[in-house]
Amino acid sequence: MNVLNIKAGTRITVKMLEAIDACPSEVTKFKDLWPKGVALRKKSLLQAAGAEMDINWFAHAILTHDGRWPEVERYDNLYLATDRLAGTNYDAAYSLWEMIRRRE
Repeated sequence: MNVLNIKAGTRITVKMLEAIDACPSEVTKFKDLWPKGVALRKKSLLQAAGAEMDINWFAHAILTHDGRWPEVERYDNLYLATDRLAGTNYDAAYSLWEMIRRRE
């Protein structure tokens, strides 16, 4: 399966998760919830979040698989840098993030 062709409604399977190196515990949770796979829909994402699955990791893994979207990595690094600079002050972190984003 070509993991680069994922869109709303695509059936997500255990094989696909293994292809993008999902951790074994997440694959097990997935198998327990959807043994035959599941269509990528808002409902299934909410179910995954309710099962405390790492849907942020999934989105990032799909977007960046095999160098598909290298900008994601760059923005991740910028976000982490602003977070470190601002600490736990969300408003300061957000302001700094917006300043950096506007300059690009």
